[in-house]
Amino acid sequence: MRGVWRGSKLLILSVAIIIIAVVFGFGAFAIATPALDGEDVVKLMYEFQDVRELDSNKEKLRDLVTDSVFDEITVDTEGRRLNTYLRFMASPTRVSIIKKTNDYVLYHIKNENIDSKRVFLFMFEITNGKVSKVREAEIIDFVEVND
Repeated sequence: MRGVWRGSKLLILSVAIIIIAVVFGFGAFAIATPALDGEDVVKLMYEFQDVRELDSNKEKLRDLVTDSVFDEITVDTEGRRLNTYLRFMASPTRVSIIKKTNDYVLYHIKNENIDSKRVFLFMFEITNGKVSKVREAEIIDFVEVND
């Protein structure tokens, strides 16, 4: 009977150690895995030196967003290409972040063909670690604000 009890203790101890290891393993993974940031998505969409970098950014963007969002925001989307990227006229473009939260990013686009005072808003939702919903807008301030 003692052998059975000793075996049960060993089994319980082993299970407890495994549970603790799994919990700490997931905790370490969560700490080591950076949280998805809307700023990353905005910069991959609008920050580039040339068309090759824009194309490279597109592939990185694919990993951060769902397929449906990717289809909405990629440079390959005809409406986006015509209404957004052609206005940049292939000039190097940078993003200047004004404010970011877990729900939105407020930013300027720095490009010689875009007025640097224009303010844009990128709103997003994250589901299962990927941006699952987006909405973009240009902000028109009714009160002069010094950034």
